[in-house]
Amino acid sequence: MTKVELKAIIDFLKTRITLSESQNTVNILFNSPDQNEISGAGISTEGMNMLLSSNWWHDMENDIINTPDFCDPDDPPDQILKFAQDVVTEYIGKNFNFDK
Repeated sequence: MTKVELKAIIDFLKTRITLSESQNTVNILFNSPDQNEISGAGISTEGMNMLLSSNWWHDMENDIINTPDFCDPDDPPDQILKFAQDVVTEYIGKNFNFDK
């Protein structure tokens, strides 16, 4: 997988992370893509399937969803969302070589 393909996958996955607020509570939601969404996104299907089948995918999903638990209570919601999106970059960066 090339650096360009990985970047496209990261950007796609970041769009799947959303913010939900209720009564001073910030929740992060992650909508894991299905095969139809992957095919329609114009990203590397092979690369995305490799990620989905990785042994760390579920850990990444949990870390994304649990991001608010690791934030300061006064962090603004949009900052918490950015932190959650950064989880994707961190996991993929740790598990794939970006030097291609």
